[in-house]
Amino acid sequence: MVPTNSTCTAKGPTMGKRAPWEDGDAGEWGPPSVTSLTGLAALAESLASAKEENVGIHQVLDQTLLELNNL
Repeated sequence: MVPTNSTCTAKGPTMGKRAPWEDGDAGEWGPPSVTSLTGLAALAESLASAKEENVGIHQVLDQTLLELNNL
C-alpha cells in the first residue's frame, strides 16, 4: 500500500513511495545510524589506504621495469 501523501523526494520508479521506516515497517531498511555511518567512514579510509598502497606498488613496478629495460 502506497500512501498518497508522500514525503519521499526520490525520482524514478520509487517516486511517490515513502521510505519503509516512515511507515513503521523498517525490516532490513532504516535510516542511517551512527554505527553504519562510522562503518562507512572506516571503509572509506581503508579504501583510500589501499589506493595509496596500490599507487606505491605500481611505482615500484614501473621503476623495476625501467631498470630491466636498461640492462
